[in-house]
Amino acid sequence: MKIICKNCKKEIEAGSSFCTYCGTKNSSCDTECAVSTASRPRINRTLRLIFIITGAILAFVTLIFVLNANLLFPWQRGARKNKQVILEYAAEHYPDAQVIEEHYNSAKILIWNTLGDAIVFKLNDVEFNISAEAGKILIDGFPKARACAQFDKIIQDNFLEPRGISAMTDYIFVDNYYEIYPYTGSLDVGIKSVDHGSTPREVGWFYDFYKYWKKEGAFLTSYSVHLYIITDHKSMYHLDYDSNSEFPNESAFYSAFVPG
Repeated sequence: MKIICKNCKKEIEAGSSFCTYCGTKNSSCDTECAVSTASRPRINRTLRLIFIITGAILAFVTLIFVLNANLLFPWQRGARKNKQVILEYAAEHYPDAQVIEEHYNSAKILIWNTLGDAIVFKLNDVEFNISAEAGKILIDGFPKARACAQFDKIIQDNFLEPRGISAMTDYIFVDNYYEIYPYTGSLDVGIKSVDHGSTPREVGWFYDFYKYWKKEGAFLTSYSVHLYIITDHKSMYHLDYDSNSEFPNESAFYSAFVPG
């Protein structure tokens, strides 16, 4: 851009401080420089305020998250105590166990809540929970979880699978879990099978299971077994017996099945 020198009337560059012909100071430079300086982009005050407010909200949310995750709110005092006793108990009894999940029910309500809290651990591929209430251990789930794994191996892995038997099995423990003790209680075993035979005798393996479990389940205080079969004729038969039941032979065993 060119301007006219006020002294010699020749064209010079607009940004020149002095005329390159006569040396006269270019008086327009100060004005233009001032305008240029004034026109430099500035951070919008509204945008800056938005950034400040957003940052404050994020910091507040982060603080709330950290306080809640570490159970640092006043009403979470009971949960903090339960967490402490659970971790101390686990360190003493299961030092190699790893924490999988944490559930703090008492931290979700107000200070007078006395609900139990639980932490899920994993030890030797067995997942179990330990819970506490009012600062005292309530449930040690490891004996039960280990028993489930043992029974899966005894029944599923050692009996059903080697024989190529496809059956649905479930195990129900009958115990008072509000006591801390090694598992020595009772067990309900339910086996339901859909088979192509016409009668339980034709299925064949139920009597083998009776003899097998009579031996393998002898370590239990007591047990109950519930056998169900659905045949290809859509008929259902079932047999319930317990650790005190005795069948003198295979014929007596299958005769004990009842329809329905």
